Amino acid sequence: MVEVDWTEAVGPRTGVGSPYLFGWLRACYMEPGFIADGRAVVLARESQSAGWAQYQGPVTRPDADSLVSAFALLGVPERAPRVEGVPDSSDTWVMSTMRVAVNGRTQTFTIQAQCSGFRGQEADGLRAAFQRILALSGYGHQHTIFRDTGESNW
Repeated sequence: MVEVDWTEAVGPRTGVGSPYLFGWLRACYMEPGFIADGRAVVLARESQSAGWAQYQGPVTRPDADSLVSAFALLGVPERAPRVEGVPDSSDTWVMSTMRVAVNGRTQTFTIQAQCSGFRGQEADGLRAAFQRILALSGYGHQHTIFRDTGESNW
């Protein structure tokens, strides 16, 4: 079983922010008989005044297996990935809190960054794992801390 939950929020440098994306993935596969259920869901909005849109898609057993492998390469769930925010002079912060559970073992961690995003030994792998989850949900937008360049689009 693999479970992933995360929230992304944005705000002004010295003020309170608000969430713009909630996501979760659940996949449970049992042998023998291969009882399978897997789904990735994203609720997102493009601005504070915009309405929420829902995106969802199936998660196959190979998808779940590849995500479990990707998180294992990042050390998750035994430890948090080795990433850090990139300091810059922007007036905006972004944050994502994640919970990843694999076969009953759980790791929860938070990334705090500014417009320059995050970096580190495992930043590319973490971005790739979450880009895969976002793709499985059908959320094709780049309005996420996990966009491929490492920089946010705030």
